[in-house]
Amino acid sequence: MEELISFVTLAQTERFTLTELCEQFGISRKTACKHLERYALGGFKALGPRSSRPLRSPARTLNGKSLAQCRHGLTISKQGPNGSLNGPTYFA
Repeated sequence: MEELISFVTLAQTERFTLTELCEQFGISRKTACKHLERYALGGFKALGPRSSRPLRSPARTLNGKSLAQCRHGLTISKQGPNGSLNGPTYFA
């Protein structure tokens, strides 16, 4: 975090080119631009660590159960033609 703050601070002074700063800090231009953009959007606070956890998961439901857990709970009983039970049927 301290290195990012130093990098952004030096970039703001415009005493060095972006290429020189990238060489000095050992980062690519793409990474440098990413950090400068984050700083521009949110200041030094935006340079902190970020979670890599996805915001959404298509396999999760609103109540926190997985789709497989919901499907497991959906069982019905079928009656055969003579009134006997054929056993539970699971939805796939």
